[in-house]
Amino acid sequence: MSKDFVQHNPTIADGPAGVKQLVQKLVSQGVQKQKIEFKHVVAEGDTVILHTRYEMAGHEWRFIDIYRVENDKLVEHWDAMIQWPETRANNNPMF
Repeated sequence: MSKDFVQHNPTIADGPAGVKQLVQKLVSQGVQKQKIEFKHVVAEGDTVILHTRYEMAGHEWRFIDIYRVENDKLVEHWDAMIQWPETRANNNPMF
């Protein structure tokens, strides 16, 4: 990860320190273990896209993370996430 890592998630600070703060926050909230299942991984040019299923704090989530890579380091990140609802308006899978 670049020391100048740009984070587009408005709840996380830029740089490696922002990621460290996020991890510390999750641990302080009792979220010590996560189960992550990578469903789709796409890499093209300087962009990597991850479509993942998370189990975190007793809830199921779906994430889309987009990273820009430069000189073999993560330099920029965007994401979108949704907590998987117990009841859904349709039966279409996310993956």
